[in-house]
Amino acid sequence: MKKGLILLLITLVLTGCTNTTKKEMTKDEMIKEKAPEEDFTNNNYTFFGESKHWKAQYVYTGRKVWQNNNGTDGLYVDKNHYSFALTYKGPLNELSSIKKLEYFFNVMDIGEGLSHEFWKPPTTRTFSASGEAGSEVSEDSIVKVNVKWENWEESFNLYITDE
Repeated sequence: MKKGLILLLITLVLTGCTNTTKKEMTKDEMIKEKAPEEDFTNNNYTFFGESKHWKAQYVYTGRKVWQNNNGTDGLYVDKNHYSFALTYKGPLNELSSIKKLEYFFNVMDIGEGLSHEFWKPPTTRTFSASGEAGSEVSEDSIVKVNVKWENWEESFNLYITDE
């Protein structure tokens, strides 16, 4: 009888310890336990294209991150970034008389336009921009580019490259 009572007591103590340990998990640990297998996804794409006078590169880095939502179920947050570089293909001295350069690039129906006015000749053939991308970009996207300078205008597309 004594052995049975001791065995029952040990079983109750061990069962109680297991439940207490489970209750002591932090909220972050519980949310992490509910999180998907992957905490994030990465998309890195480089788009390239050129026209008669210009070439351009658009680099997109996208990341979906699983983020805790104040102790409740988590959610995915997009962290998208881009960099864009437009380069004149000719020698720099061909741009010496330029007074204004405007260029526009558009990807997934979200675009950005930039304008440079020159009071003296430009010192570079490359013009760039970077920032947060408005939405997730897919690998089958096309980046549309339009460039205006003096009495010239060229439009061309950028496509994904394997770089």
